Amino acid sequence: MRSFFVISYPRYLSESWFSPIINLDKVFDVSIFIQPIETAQVLRTFQKKVAEVQSQINTREAKGLVRNPMLDTAYQDLENLRDQLQQAEEKIFDVGLYITIYADNSAELDKV
Repeated sequence: MRSFFVISYPRYLSESWFSPIINLDKVFDVSIFIQPIETAQVLRTFQKKVAEVQSQINTREAKGLVRNPMLDTAYQDLENLRDQLQQAEEKIFDVGLYITIYADNSAELDKV
């Protein structure tokens, strides 16, 4: 038996993002834990993160570096989600995804 947990998720999840796991030819368990997070707490965290990303953007501009599309996208995503949270259009959840795969021996588990 070997257990795994998901550390991060793609920016957008398609309906088939979990297919490689679901289609494994092994016996396995999937556990999902979902816990709502208080909006006020999320907004405080976002405020700090927005300031951090904006600071990175400003520092790059001051140094004359080209724009970083990843930073720009992160900033826009944070601002959009912050607006949606403030207007109660969205809610944030802490999601834990755990997968336990079973096999007769370690060699079989190493093949997964």
